[in-house]
Amino acid sequence: MSSIVDDVCDLLDSYNGRDKETTRAAAILGVVANMVDQAFLPVEKACWLYEVGVLKLSDKTAYKLETFSTMLWAASLLISLIQTSSSIRRLWWSRDCLQKASENGGADAKKHLDVRLILESIVAGKLCLDITHAISCLPEGWLWGEKIGSTKVAAIATTSSVIGIAMYFAKKRLLK
Repeated sequence: MSSIVDDVCDLLDSYNGRDKETTRAAAILGVVANMVDQAFLPVEKACWLYEVGVLKLSDKTAYKLETFSTMLWAASLLISLIQTSSSIRRLWWSRDCLQKASENGGADAKKHLDVRLILESIVAGKLCLDITHAISCLPEGWLWGEKIGSTKVAAIATTSSVIGIAMYFAKKRLLK
């Protein structure tokens, strides 16, 4: 029961600080992202409990729960991609404004923006790989669910993981 209360508190807290978002749409998208993530956690936990035999469900119910979990995962990734795309757009706008404001000055700021643009673009590409992976895990008939072979899906997931690890170290080194 305390876990449910914690989840509700986290959801209510998700709106805190949203008044600092650049637009109302960004604030709403942030709250929706938090709602999807908060819904995913207990559903995924229930799937795991079923898989290890602690939770008893009919096969049909377990199948629906697993499908719903995967849909929430894909939705969370899609929302993250939208947020990242918005961030890239703002960075481009900032870069253009900086270029117009000072033709010769601001080289360090421009370089920093360029690095952030590259990193955000790589994150967007990684999110596309993750979305492809998530939707490939959906049952047949759901977009391209089960249409990509398991070897290719594993290669997509591995590539995404390698990019994620490389991004961790790149951000530490490039954004000092």
